Amino acid sequence: MRVRVVIPVYNQAAYVAEAIESALGQSCAAARVVVVDDGSTDGTGEVCERYLPRIEYVRQPNSGVSAARNRGMEALAEDAVLFLDSDDVLDPEWLGRAVERCAAAQAGGSRVGFVYGDHVLFEDGGAYEKTIRIETIDVEGLLRDSLLIPSGTLATRACLEAVGPFDGRVNTCEDWDYWLRAALQGFEFLHVEGVAFRHREHGESASKREASALEARERFLRLWLDGDTLALERKAVMRAELARTLLRLRRAAFYRGAPTGDYVRRALETDPSAVGDPWSFVYGAVYAAPFFRRDHDRAAVRRSVEAMEGEVVAHLRGAGRLDGRTLRRVRAGSALALAANDFADRRRVSAGGHLLRAVGRDPSLLVDALRRSLGSGEIRRAKGIV
Repeated sequence: MRVRVVIPVYNQAAYVAEAIESALGQSCAAARVVVVDDGSTDGTGEVCERYLPRIEYVRQPNSGVSAARNRGMEALAEDAVLFLDSDDVLDPEWLGRAVERCAAAQAGGSRVGFVYGDHVLFEDGGAYEKTIRIETIDVEGLLRDSLLIPSGTLATRACLEAVGPFDGRVNTCEDWDYWLRAALQGFEFLHVEGVAFRHREHGESASKREASALEARERFLRLWLDGDTLALERKAVMRAELARTLLRLRRAAFYRGAPTGDYVRRALETDPSAVGDPWSFVYGAVYAAPFFRRDHDRAAVRRSVEAMEGEVVAHLRGAGRLDGRTLRRVRAGSALALAANDFADRRRVSAGGHLLRAVGRDPSLLVDALRRSLGSGEIRRAKGIV
């Protein structure tokens, strides 16, 4: 199987050499490594040119990552494309393992669209490192989240030709859009054991980028909800995810000192049941990832939780939907958020106390809490915006 590696890059002079080296250093060599410079202004081009003629270097006016990936896939003659972001690093054995598993699955009759592995999320300087593993990707999961990072993903030519190019209107959730389009056409996502690549999280700029990424996520979800591709029951799942996204926007606004109430109102209007779920308070008030959490102490989290409870109660009361059971569930949500925060800080005794208060206010949480073990959902999602 002949594979083309496509690396879109924009202003990553500090990291792109490491990405290129990892693509060229595969034990199973790629047929071509194509680097598409999307109008960089920071010296990225000079770094890339050092690797000529071992790579193909293409420069274009700044048009977004979707256009850059599409440019890298033009005139595809290979059997597959391996995507790699310009600040990530491939495992040297990954391409060989991916090709081997893909060929075996295809020989067995599988309609393979993508092959992917685990990845390591890390910060420069070693402040944070965690292995992320997602064993199953299907349409139902993709209605809620992109699940898969482009880096290290091997896309078969049959899939690329059927799905077509990346959507140039979507330049933050373009990968999510592509995976969902492919899944709806019946292409399979094949998971291969082991680390495929290392994904760099730029901790210093994470908070600054969070709001714009969440706003792009909101636009993406609305784009699909406004379309006619999804059945009504699938739109309901995506609408609940939109409500959670609005609550994450509420959380981001709170911690930067901006107004928050409008996000709660919009979330309630989008999906009242999602906001009524006590677990929604975790989305709306508590950060999971360490590169956000280190900037906010327990007192700040408590203020966030209390403010969110007040906002939810005020909006429900104004809408005439605040009965006794709903109020108990709202208060259970506050306690659950505090429990999740303490669990993330490894304060298990305090977390247990908050959890007991949450269950006391809403006993139905007990089964759900045991299932999640305060370790799934928001707390374990350490990729992208968490």
